[in-house]
Amino acid sequence: MSQVSCILLYLEIKAFVMNRLPTIAICCFMLLTAACSKEKTTIEYPAEGFYGPNILTEGRTKYPKYAQMEANLGKENSLKIIISGVSGYLRRDTFPNTNPPQINTRLIGAWGLSITTTHNLAISNFEQEPFRQTFQSIETNGKILLNMKFEEGHSYRLDIYENGATQPSRTKIMEVE
Repeated sequence: MSQVSCILLYLEIKAFVMNRLPTIAICCFMLLTAACSKEKTTIEYPAEGFYGPNILTEGRTKYPKYAQMEANLGKENSLKIIISGVSGYLRRDTFPNTNPPQINTRLIGAWGLSITTTHNLAISNFEQEPFRQTFQSIETNGKILLNMKFEEGHSYRLDIYENGATQPSRTKIMEVE
């Protein structure tokens, strides 16, 4: 093929592509957008589960001492829960009749959890002051689950943050009977 033929062919191909470039660009953009978009679903909070009533359920405020934390994250969702002891406190008892005097420290109105029943949760250390603990979902799909025990006669505040919110998506006060 001669050099003139190559140049003419090149110009013909260039004109063909340039005339269709907007269409090609739009199609590529649509394909990339569809391939890269992450479909979100809503987070569901079942009322009951294997370990008892779910403390994350909306509308319920009274719970027995054994309950659970459960959420079905669906797809591409995250969840953070901060539990604070509303009526909890740190009690320090001194026994002066012992040598040396003994000090007993006890958390009143605290909660316990079963690490062996934890699923998809990162759990912070318990903070004695301000008397709270943070629970964060690890994966953005599936469910979180935790078996918990609360002290009877105490109240707890749950701040629930969905999908990286900086303010609670909702707050709940629960009472343990």
